[in-house]
Parts: sequence; structure tokens; C-alpha cells
Amino acid sequence: MTPQKRYLTMPRLLSKSSIRAACVAIAFVHAGHAGNSDPPALETAIDAWVRAREWVDALKVPTVPPAPATPAAPPAPFSPADAAKAAPPAAPSAVGVVLRLRGRVVGTGIAFGPGPGVLERAVSKAIEPVDTDDFVLKLPRDERDAIGRELSLELELASEPQPMIGRTVGQIVARIEPALEALALRRGDRWTWTMPSVVQAANLASDPIRTCAAMLTQLAIDPRELPSQALPEGTSFYHAPTRRLAQLGPKDAPFEVIRGHEIIPLTVVGPAGRAEFAAAMCRHLRTHVTRPSPAAPSETGSLRALGIQGDYRPHLDRHRDLFAPPQDQAMAALALAAASNSPLLPEAERRKAAATAAQLLSALAEVAEVEQPPLESASAVALALLAELALDRGGTTTPARPEPFLESLREALAKSLAGGAALDHARAIELAAAAALATRGEPVVDRAVLDALLERAWSAPASTTLVEMLPWLLLAERERGSFDDPVRAKGIRERAEPVRRALLASQLGVGGPEESAPDAAGGFALTGGLRTVATSQSARPTLALAIMLGCPEFATPEELPDLLRCQLMALRFLRQLAVDERSCYAFRDAARTTGGVRDALWDSTQPVAATSMALLALVESERALRDAAERSRAANGKSGNP
Repeated sequence: MTPQKRYLTMPRLLSKSSIRAACVAIAFVHAGHAGNSDPPALETAIDAWVRAREWVDALKVPTVPPAPATPAAPPAPFSPADAAKAAPPAAPSAVGVVLRLRGRVVGTGIAFGPGPGVLERAVSKAIEPVDTDDFVLKLPRDERDAIGRELSLELELASEPQPMIGRTVGQIVARIEPALEALALRRGDRWTWTMPSVVQAANLASDPIRTCAAMLTQLAIDPRELPSQALPEGTSFYHAPTRRLAQLGPKDAPFEVIRGHEIIPLTVVGPAGRAEFAAAMCRHLRTHVTRPSPAAPSETGSLRALGIQGDYRPHLDRHRDLFAPPQDQAMAALALAAASNSPLLPEAERRKAAATAAQLLSALAEVAEVEQPPLESASAVALALLAELALDRGGTTTPARPEPFLESLREALAKSLAGGAALDHARAIELAAAAALATRGEPVVDRAVLDALLERAWSAPASTTLVEMLPWLLLAERERGSFDDPVRAKGIRERAEPVRRALLASQLGVGGPEESAPDAAGGFALTGGLRTVATSQSARPTLALAIMLGCPEFATPEELPDLLRCQLMALRFLRQLAVDERSCYAFRDAARTTGGVRDALWDSTQPVAATSMALLALVESERALRDAAERSRAANGKSGNP
């Protein structure tokens, strides 16, 4: 059977035309960011994938052509002075292959041209270590004999490379968009390449300096002076756009990905999509809470006190730490408690979220010897109190919370507020907790003291500090009742408006810079440097903008349409960061990975704080979107959901 016929008969496999149609949007947008070179044609990638799949099934490449001979006339060394006149170098294209068995990487291969045989060499390199992989060797003999058909394939093709401008490695690294393009290094007539798919398989894309150091070493260049090291004479870096296909399982259709994920369209964050997103994040947080079995030995019962485990690394199926620090524990409790009060979740899921939040508060109260006491962390204290208040507000029946511990938290908060703590996000969280307690009739400081502290916080000298504090200051003002006072609400807007304008001006592809790739659209480029990147830190401004969107003083009828789009785009980016069923092809345990928010588009690590903050931002956004929809209906006499 020919590869093309086999391709069409694979279960649930799409036709070439349907795959191409699904990828057109990605290809069109991505090509605009690739300098003078476009990614390889989609048809070329599909044909290569079909051939590679056939070889992987058989664990054999029919004939591996020899590596290319040295080009007769290699391109001259590239320098910034040549930028205006340099033509694309006569450099080879490259192929990257990643083979996985149930999400576990068992083989990778990179090969480059020129000439034929690039695909064959890359697949051959990836196949070579499969038989000796430790995990494969433990399988029964009959499974090992047919292991090729059990491997999923990720294939990436690079087009012609373009030179990168920079005199030092540090200058070049500053221009690298992590995991978006292939990177090549040439020294004289010798070349070496890295491919995003292979780098991401080891979750190393966050460290381009390390990648560059490895490439320099391969060409016998000492990398010890990175990143200030100047490139030796005759050495140049290049980048090249790629086309990348992956599959969920060995018998599934390939689909196009960028940085290991499909592009999430804006329609996915409609009402139903937001509900699914919230439920997935709640399930993810619950999954990583330590719950010893009742039948387990008594000495393991103390594990219950550890609460939620540390940041999860799905490419290894391991947590960075056995337990998360108190601040992350309390943030998870707050996010789950807030979700338990949200119409996003059905009643059964709301009860589970509330129960898990209460469990995390109990775990914070029972401090194991290896843990940091939560009373030593100002933000942990404040977040735990906010979580307790959210649980009380919901009125959901949960296990009894540790009242003596809560009283200790209140005392710690009062003591901290009485001191001269620095103006930072921890102080802002404390103010939010103090305002919420005052509203409930349990003030920890006098109203005049609270107002003075808020006044000082709003006067923070550094704009970056105010950006970090903004969501919590707004939450404090809302809890205080400031938004119900038109005069005070107007004054808050005057102070917050410059920060909001700066945030919206940093939102990629919306009101700010052009996004580097379509997967970044809606994120906030909060870091400096030459790269306009966005990470999970975008959850913080998303939360702040949601609180403002819910206040009429911050969102007039004229402003509302643009602000609604900005908010939905921000949620789209957070959803892009979350792992779903389709993106689990690269991870070992789908159940433990799905719903978690990645640290960045190129970093699969799932921090507890990232998922918790994204969940809190989504809950607040849902509240704001509903309020805004009501105001819009009242103004226009229409109905509908945002």
C-alpha cells in the first residue's frame, strides 16, 4: 500500500485538503513574522509526515542518503553592516522529529541539508534510540516487537534560514522568540541546528542561552563567556520559520501546531467555553492536592498537611517540590473559593471547589516540620483570609475551618498593617483582605487607618509597582464600597487610568504591539527587551481589567465595546496557555496535565500560582462580562451574552 493510500485509511484521519484548510489561518499569520522566508508549504509537510509515519511504523528507513557534502562556496560571514545588502545564505533546510510512547519521549532527531535525504536522516536518528530506551525495554516482548506502531510522531520542517543581527550572543538571544523558529549556527563551512519541537520536548526553550551554548560547543567554540561573548570571525547565527505537525496518538490524524499547541480562536471564550475553562482549572488544582488514602499507613496521614503539591512539570510527570509554598497554597484556596461562588460552575463542581478550598486552609493551619509557617508570609495570611471570606460568602457547606488559625491570621494581618511594610503586591493583598474584613464587620484596623494605607498605596512612586498592586488595590476599593460612591470611584479612575492605558498599550495584537505569532494574541508584554513576549503573568492585568470592567465609572457606554473585546482577548490568551486534550499529545499524564496553565507558550511547567491566578481572573471576568452585558442591554434595549 502506498503511503498516500495508507494515510487516507488511518482511523479518524482527515484528508489532506481538510488538514490544509484547518491550518490556513495559522500559516497565513505565522508567515508574516518569518523575515524574508516563509515556512515550508503545508502540502510539503503533509507529504513528509506521511512518509515519516510509514518509516516509524516499521522502525526502519528504507535508505538513508549520506550527509551532504560541504558546499563549494559557503556564504560569507554575516555582520550588522551587511544587513541592508545581504542575500539569504545558501544554507540548508532542516527537519526535526520527536517520537513519543504514551507521551514519553523515546527518540528525537535533527538533520539538515542541502540535498535529498534530510527527512530520512532525521527519522533514522529518532528511531535509533527507541529499542534501548529504558521504558521500552521494560515492555513485554510482543509489545517491543511492534513498538513502531505505538509511537506518536511530531514532525517539523524548517525553510531557508535568515541571518540574525548581533555582535554578541547576548544581543542575538535578545531577539530570539522562544520555540517559534529554528535556530542555526554556522562556523566556516560547518553548521548545527536546533528545532523548536526537539527543544520543547525537553522543556528547555525558556533558556536560549543554554541552547546557544550547546550549539557553540558543537562547533568547538568555548561558550564560557556567554552572553557577552562576541562571535568568532566566520561565525553567524540564523533563524528559520518552521511548519510543525503532531498527532494525539499513533493512529490519529496529524494537525498543525505552533509551540506545541493549536491556535485558540476567540470563539472558544464564549459563555460555554468560559465555563469549560473554569471547570478544567478547578479539576487541575484538585488533582494536585495531596490526599492520602484512608487505608494508607498512619505515618502517611501527615501528608494531608502538605496541601497542594508544587509546580508541575508535565514533560517529566513530576512536581518541582513535594508541596507548594504558603502563598501558592492560599492563592489556590482563594481561586477555588471564588469559583465556588461563580455561575460558571454547576452546583456539584461548586461544592467540590469549596471543599478543596477548605481543605487547603486546613492544610495551612497544620504546619509540617518541612513547611514554612504561613504566618511568616504576609501575602499568604491575606490570601487565606480572602479565601475564608469567599467561602463564607458562598454559604456552601464545607468541613469546619480552623477558627483559631483564622484568628491568628487576623492578628498577623493587623500587626503587619500597623508596621511600615514596603509598598508591593503583598501589601496590596493585605489591604484587600483588611477591606473585606471591615465590610464583614471584623475590622483589623480603623477605617481611617485603612483609607490612609490605601492612599499611600495609590501613590506608589514606581509605575511597575502599581501594575503589580493594581488588581488587589481595586479589589480593596470594591470591598470598601468605593465603587458605589461616584466621587470616590471617579478619583480612583483618575489614578488607575494611566496604568490601564499602559496595560492596554502592551496587549499584543489588540491595542498594543503586533504579536510575534497568533498564539500570543491578547497577552500582555510586561517584560522589557527587544522581544514582545507575554507569559502567565498576563493573568494579573486580566484580573485588574476585569474589576474595572465591572465598574460603570471605569467602563462608560462609549468605551464598553472596545474594553469587552480587550477582556475577551485577554481570556483567549490565558486559554491558549492552558493544556487541553489536544495539546496533551506531548505529555505523559493527560489527567494530571489537562486544565493547568503553562508558565509560558514555550514552557510547559504549570505553576500553582499561574493556574490559580488565571482561574481568579476568569471568575472576575465572568462577573464583569455579565455586569457589562446588563448595562449594555439597559442602554440599548437589547439582550445577549458577551
